[in-house]
Amino acid sequence: MSNCLADLFTIPDVVEDPPFQNIERADCAVRAVTALTGRSRATVYDHFIRGGRRPGRMSENGLPEKVVRQLGFVLEPWEVKAKTIRTLERELPSKGKFLIEVRGHMLAVVDGQTLDWSAGRRHHLLNVWRITPSPNGSYSQ
Repeated sequence: MSNCLADLFTIPDVVEDPPFQNIERADCAVRAVTALTGRSRATVYDHFIRGGRRPGRMSENGLPEKVVRQLGFVLEPWEVKAKTIRTLERELPSKGKFLIEVRGHMLAVVDGQTLDWSAGRRHHLLNVWRITPSPNGSYSQ
């Protein structure tokens, strides 16, 4: 086990530009939507704030889904037999982008890779959505 601080964070966590230099807490939904949409974190964060998210607080129910739609993507509910993140990782297809909701947390799975600290954990799933670009390509600033 390494004691180096850099090993505890991903590179984007360490080198983010202001005002996001590791000062925000409870922003898992912002990070997940950023990973799934490919938009800049500042753009995604702005959509969350305009949608009513308070800095340092968890996002309200439904806000991440609303932001994903505003950014020009479609959410499709994805039926799974899995009950936890650990079993879900084995069940999801190797291609595709998925927004996962567990109690008090959201995460992204992109092309079979869980992009979050909760990978392999036994958190119980609440919702799983597949994210695809909107067919009409609409994107609201």
